[in-house]
Amino acid sequence: MAQLTDEYTAATALMRELAIPYMEVIHMLDADADYKALDNHSSNSGHRIVGELLAACIKNYFAAGSLSACDSVIIP
Repeated sequence: MAQLTDEYTAATALMRELAIPYMEVIHMLDADADYKALDNHSSNSGHRIVGELLAACIKNYFAAGSLSACDSVIIP
């Protein structure tokens, strides 16, 4: 699992405070293969994983008409 940075924690706290839905995907990434902790960036495999989750979320959203149809979305 990828380690949460102060920036990530602050960004998600702000989105919750402002009631902005966001995708929670950091826990789905492997710190060694998908995420480079030293520079806080995803690798190509991390980008692929997030892209697949986003594509599935968009498809589910249009089918259901609600963000709640996407398991990865946090709705504050």
